[in-house]
Amino acid sequence: MHKVFLVLFLTTILFSCRNLREDITTFSIQESSTFEIEPVTGVDVPIVITSIPVETSASESFEQEGVTRDNIEEIRLMSMSLIMLDPPEHTFNFVKSLELTIVADGLPERKLAYHHDVPRDVTDFDLEITGENLDEYLKKDKFYLNVSTTSRVMFDEKLQIKADMIFNVRAKIFN
Repeated sequence: MHKVFLVLFLTTILFSCRNLREDITTFSIQESSTFEIEPVTGVDVPIVITSIPVETSASESFEQEGVTRDNIEEIRLMSMSLIMLDPPEHTFNFVKSLELTIVADGLPERKLAYHHDVPRDVTDFDLEITGENLDEYLKKDKFYLNVSTTSRVMFDEKLQIKADMIFNVRAKIFN
């Protein structure tokens, strides 16, 4: 009699566990940040801009997709573009090479994107992506970008540049 109850109990648990199926979802998060570069009066001059804040919309995206921060498996940068905002007629001729890193409270600085030979006569361009898993950075409410660049030519105007980023998120969902 006890064996019958034990078998029924174990069978019920087994079938219940099979219904808790784990699925994977993927979705994108778009982030943007604007920063300024002060005029440069020399050639091959390093320019460093640190702690550009990016308030993430990740929490809202997680909620819309029905996942929690704990269920995130990975977040990778899929694309990053720089756009000249002001002055609008200015191009990226002044940039020889460029590197962007990401940092967040309690996390180390990591290389995010770069371009070693920035194209001339363009007002926007795409960067090369490192492909790092950045889940811990985007789980935070805010992260920071650091920009390091070397000037190709002098310029005498303050420049305003926008960084557009698209991240791909992979997360577990439970049915």
